[in-house]
Order: sequence, then C-alpha cells, then structure tokens
Amino acid sequence: MCESGENVGQNRARGHDNEFVRRVYRTVLWFSGLIFILLCATLNAKLVANYAIGALISAGMFWTQAVFVRHMLSPGQKRRGRAQAAILNLSKFGAIMIILYLLLHFNYFHPIAFLGGLVMVKVVILLKVLGRAWAKRSGDSAMRRSS
Repeated sequence: MCESGENVGQNRARGHDNEFVRRVYRTVLWFSGLIFILLCATLNAKLVANYAIGALISAGMFWTQAVFVRHMLSPGQKRRGRAQAAILNLSKFGAIMIILYLLLHFNYFHPIAFLGGLVMVKVVILLKVLGRAWAKRSGDSAMRRSS
C-alpha cells in the first residue's frame, strides 16, 4: 500500500496511515468471528444469520467507502474511474434495501442481531481510536514520571 521509498512511520507522523483499512478488516474478522461463535452457541439460526448478514454488509460498506475515498483523492485519477467509484459507493444502499426486503419478506428478520452486525466496523474503529488514545496518554504520563 505504501509507495516505494516511503517510510510507514513518517506517513503516520504526517497523519497518513496506508495500512488502516487492512488492520480494521483483520480486527473485524477476529471480533466478528468471536461473536459469531458465541451466537452459534445459542442454536438460534435466525439470530446467527442476521448477525452475519449485518456484519458482511458493514464490511462491504467500509470497503466501498475506502475504494471511493481512494479514487476521489488520487491525483491524476481519470473521470471515468471516479464515476465508477461513485456508482459503487451508492450501490451499497440498493443492496441493503434488497437484503432487508428479502429478510422481511421471508419473516427472517431479527433487528437486534442485524443491527449488531451492521455496527461492527464502527465499533472496531471506535475501539481502535480509544485504545490508541489511551496508549498515547499512558505513554505520555510514563514519560512525565520518569523525568
């Protein structure tokens, strides 16, 4: 993801983190997998399926947003590539509506599990930000104590 010759640490110091999306996906996979296993213990297929569908939609929405931002902010990006990225980004809402229609049509909708999966990426990002802020604050206070 980094251009050749760039230092990842220097990118982070400037506020750029090219590996953020990959790290979020990896954490979402672990976190969602753990919750999925715990939900499987309930033996409620409706609950498990709705959580899994919500988590997949959440990951897909994050991916389309990442593609959209990457295409819109790349210098020299052709107009056609930007239009395709915009269409991809907007198509996620149509996909959500179709999935919700199917779940409701077949009376297989469990709103709490679905919404729990749908907010999964946002929860992971929030926890990563809070963890990083806490680690930075702990490091700053440790530096003050040692001086």
